[in-house]
Amino acid sequence: MNKNDVLEYIKQNTELFTDCANLDVTEIGNGNMNYVFRIEDLKTKKSIIVKQVGEHTRISKDISVDVDRS
Repeated sequence: MNKNDVLEYIKQNTELFTDCANLDVTEIGNGNMNYVFRIEDLKTKKSIIVKQVGEHTRISKDISVDVDRS
């Protein structure tokens, strides 16, 4: 998942922000396993945090993890 992916996911799968929201996405996690993003409407300052669990660690595609762990 990257910034564009998480933005499209939020737009397509939630009603958290209006269509005219000015959204900004910041990756705020740089751990070994999870992707953590903050999505903020720059007009209203409303924001949410999205955490994505990957199938592999971020440090190596050779290390698999169970996506059902969280």
